[in-house]
Amino acid sequence: MPRWQHLLSAGQRPVGMLSAPASGAAARSLKPSAAQAVCCNDHEHCCPTGTTCDVQHGRCLNGHLSTPWFTKTAATVKTPPVEDVVCPDKSSTCPDGSTCCQLASGQWGCCPLPQAVCCSDHEHCCPTGTTCDVKHGRCLNGDLSMPWFTKTAATVKAPTDVVCPDKSSTCPDGSTCCQLASGQWGCCPLPQAVCCNDHEHCCPTGTTCDVQHGRCLNGDLSTPWFTKTAAGQWGCCPLPQAVCCHGEDISCGGRRLP
Repeated sequence: MPRWQHLLSAGQRPVGMLSAPASGAAARSLKPSAAQAVCCNDHEHCCPTGTTCDVQHGRCLNGHLSTPWFTKTAATVKTPPVEDVVCPDKSSTCPDGSTCCQLASGQWGCCPLPQAVCCSDHEHCCPTGTTCDVKHGRCLNGDLSMPWFTKTAATVKAPTDVVCPDKSSTCPDGSTCCQLASGQWGCCPLPQAVCCNDHEHCCPTGTTCDVQHGRCLNGDLSTPWFTKTAAGQWGCCPLPQAVCCHGEDISCGGRRLP
């Protein structure tokens, strides 16, 4: 009888001999996890943690236990979220990878380059690290000269009204709701403003109201305060999908509402 059969009959396995593929719970316990697998140096296969790759035979070894190795699959590449570039006026935006540049009209335009140089003609721009040659319509970097780029109009976000705490009064975008002496809501023409306790005026954020002198104080700096305006309020028309008339209290029949 060959020596290896004597070893098998004694419950031993000679070194280097491969076993049959594991099955059942043993095979499941050897399945590699996503974070702990052993990457084989053929760059195509992998083995469970705690095993070694037998590249010659395409197996995973753990002592005398041998199981088939696993084939790698292509990883999923996450696409980074695309975010618009918000211009300094906070309401105009440019596509991701572009630069906000002010136009001659005072509005904002978009240069199709990241961190671009905005040219003084308010119509063109150049790549970062270059200078604008407005006379010749070029971008210069030492002896290198290239054509400049034309700005496009930025996208302007539609203004959204500020809803006051009573949920029925609104103020224009960029303003602040402040309660009036009547208990109704008024609008301060400043964002995140300070509402003064005279219920008629307001001050910029970061300042305090000097009600006695009608001023806004920030340390030694004193500026005039601002007057609130009435907030827009909503009424109910007793018709479905009705037409809202321009008169504040006039119905479409020409009669004043009671």
